Amino acid sequence: MQPRAPLDKPPPDRWVRAFLEHLATDRAASVHTQRNYRQALTEFGHWHHEERKTAPQWTKLGRDDFRAFLRHLGRQQLSRAAIQLRFSALRTFYRFLIRRGE
Repeated sequence: MQPRAPLDKPPPDRWVRAFLEHLATDRAASVHTQRNYRQALTEFGHWHHEERKTAPQWTKLGRDDFRAFLRHLGRQQLSRAAIQLRFSALRTFYRFLIRRGE
């Protein structure tokens, strides 16, 4: 299992930063939820960079990208709940992007 991304560094992506701010202010998400979603998006970003050799361009990702990430998570021997949490974060992030017109 890979180490988790540090929480003290700001996420590098402007949309991820905006989403995390939205969680904290507009949705009043718990600190726990904010941390989990941040970790999930950061983990996806690290995975994408390792696998695709580039940072994710969120609006250009496709089904194959997410299936490959799912296989990666399966190889990490994560619980079903842990995998569902990561995809819940991604799904919520994408809803945010759609509402913002991205």
